[in-house]
Amino acid sequence: MAAGGRFVKPSSSDVAERYLFSMTFNPDADISGNTTRRRGRGAAIAGGGAGVLGLVALVVAMLGGPDLTGLVGGAPGGGNEPASSGEALSECDTGQDANTNDDCRMAGAQVLLDDYWQQHVDGYQPPTMTVVDGATSTQCGTASNAVGPFYCPPEQGVYIDPTFFQLMRDQFGASAGELSQLYIVGHEWGHHIQNITGTMEKYPNNGTGPDSNGVRTELQADCYAGAWLGDVTAQKDENGVAYLQKPTEAQIRRTAMILKPAPPETYPYVRSMMTSRLGFRAMAEGWSFEMYQEVKRHGPPPFVEGGWKEKQLREEAADNQRRLRIAEENIAARIATEDQKAFHAHWHRDMSEIRAMQDEKRKEGQAA
Repeated sequence: MAAGGRFVKPSSSDVAERYLFSMTFNPDADISGNTTRRRGRGAAIAGGGAGVLGLVALVVAMLGGPDLTGLVGGAPGGGNEPASSGEALSECDTGQDANTNDDCRMAGAQVLLDDYWQQHVDGYQPPTMTVVDGATSTQCGTASNAVGPFYCPPEQGVYIDPTFFQLMRDQFGASAGELSQLYIVGHEWGHHIQNITGTMEKYPNNGTGPDSNGVRTELQADCYAGAWLGDVTAQKDENGVAYLQKPTEAQIRRTAMILKPAPPETYPYVRSMMTSRLGFRAMAEGWSFEMYQEVKRHGPPPFVEGGWKEKQLREEAADNQRRLRIAEENIAARIATEDQKAFHAHWHRDMSEIRAMQDEKRKEGQAA
């Protein structure tokens, strides 16, 4: 949708080249023209994280994580005047900077998004992009990693504290890799497009129900982020250098596996996989819990035996064993948190299910 009422449809290209998992900048790409600013100096404010949970839910769901969609909230209460415009990111000149520095990756995303929407929205006016260092005031409330990324309509500005990505990993167990990070920025840019094209004014927030304008607005911003990501590897700087590297075939296949819908719980593949030779080996070697989560979530094919996925599940198993041991110690000492109790119960419940399937398989073999 354009400012003049006309939305220019994005160009189409080969789906396999556009479907991205790893979004690595070309080291020589020029992002020196970014207008991203940095503001704030101080500790992040505790609490108030509801504003980001709706967006986290979208990203986590897209990447095959837990369902957080019931936690949708909004940006913190407004009323604060914005602080100074902040300082330029003078250290962010190349794609290599974007690959090694989260602040510069945000600046690179800003360059890409402005370039994309300039081509697809008539009369496009870019938003301001602010990287938050600790916390800073805005007309829409305080911006910090506890609040998460948000778009402030009165300022036409996007705010994001890159340390939020670590919070995604620590608190939600969500992926916060290159795809997730750019997707989040693209989502907030989607809200800017809604603002400058009149969507926000025409469909003001009227609640949080499934048919509400608020939910529809979030979904549309999600769609706008996807439209940009679909064409992002075709974008080039003024020297003709592609901003991002195209994904390899392995990355495309990995993405397809991660984003595919979960199979029904009654799907026979889960049982057949857990009672296969590989399933019995996973039990003997201590990573069957992790394998069970994988096959329940994604269905076939979860991984090639001995391949990258098995290695990943073994690493997850080592982490989960430490987590389980701590939970058991804290439960015994009566100081366990609710999360520790829930994980402990989940682990034992799933292990019981796996053992039951494998015991039944053994009995079938004996009967035969």
